[in-house]
Amino acid sequence: MKFSLREDFGGGDRSSAEVQAQAEAASRGIAGDQGGHLVAYRFMPEQGGINLFPQNGNFNTSAFKTLENDYARYLTEGYQVDGTHALSNLDPLTGRPGSVQVGFTVRDASGNVVDSFNQLFDNAPGQVYVRRVY
Repeated sequence: MKFSLREDFGGGDRSSAEVQAQAEAASRGIAGDQGGHLVAYRFMPEQGGINLFPQNGNFNTSAFKTLENDYARYLTEGYQVDGTHALSNLDPLTGRPGSVQVGFTVRDASGNVVDSFNQLFDNAPGQVYVRRVY
């Protein structure tokens, strides 16, 4: 999924349809999976199943969440975040991804590149993303 972030809408309350879509995404996975957002709900609210996948719960609430928090900090500082999150190594029966490719570029108001990042994460516990914005 390609994205261009300019605003953080905050977490907010999710509709029952969004909550149901998260549960359905989690159910396509394995034990310990959650219905994780490919691009965080706070940036792309109410997208339903198109923005959800079976995501390991530890990965979702640690490395991936830290990444999303960096996006929010970049936006707070007035930058734009352009990127791609792509699912790969899909299980042929369930469609659960074995990995997630993350790439992003941060630009200032003049279009100058401030930061960029690219990493393949396993959809598994123990993934590490080191915070880039403080």
